[in-house]
Amino acid sequence: MAIYKETTGQGEDIVLFHGAADNHKFMQPLVKLLSSRYRVTNIERPGSGLSDWNPSIASIDDLADEMLSELPEKAIYIGWSFGGHVCMSIAARYPERVKRIIGICTSPKFIENDNWIGLPKPGFSPAFAGIHQIGYNPFVQAFIDGEFASCEPKPAAYYELTAILDRGTKRDLDILLKIMQLVDSSDVRKELQAIRCPIDLIFCENDAIAPVAAIEQIKKLNPAVQTFIIISAQHMPFWTHPVEFIKILNTLLK
Repeated sequence: MAIYKETTGQGEDIVLFHGAADNHKFMQPLVKLLSSRYRVTNIERPGSGLSDWNPSIASIDDLADEMLSELPEKAIYIGWSFGGHVCMSIAARYPERVKRIIGICTSPKFIENDNWIGLPKPGFSPAFAGIHQIGYNPFVQAFIDGEFASCEPKPAAYYELTAILDRGTKRDLDILLKIMQLVDSSDVRKELQAIRCPIDLIFCENDAIAPVAAIEQIKKLNPAVQTFIIISAQHMPFWTHPVEFIKILNTLLK
């Protein structure tokens, strides 16, 4: 099974894991920021266009294991959104592979459950149900427009991200729907409890996907977790609020 990745720069290894409905190109701001100091592996998750989908994938552990052989022996892991679940899955089961985790807009469980704070049930899947009719690009463009809604005039980053979407590899929408079902069911709270490497989580004040309100619950699971909040941002802070995001990331990596 083919897994696509791009490796840039030299130095200590960093691995980037993108979110559920996008691809490795959405992580470009991080590649630009880090590749002058680190060797950055920007990997594309199975089923995201350039990496093959394995129909036997049924869990976050299955998904993570499909990429494991393509990753450095030991690295700092940076995961955005669902990419944070990949980080936690690997760190809990292969602790020797992960130096530290930096999670961006991620939570160990995205969907509410019992007293857990998250998106209302049943989760993401209903929102994606009409994607065949809408089309992938218009669907994701609407999300991007929402992220930059408060920015007028639109910054250069908005047009750069839109261009990445327009040039992107065609997505198999049936596989995307399977991935979103996986996101809805994914729960790495036990893994978070077991992780012993440093964990830093960057939240955004207006993010509904990984809400700030979940921080207290997360720290109860693992008191060693450090958290940071970017004011006014939603779910893509490295695109919409780069100055604030870079300040936090540089502090963590210095």
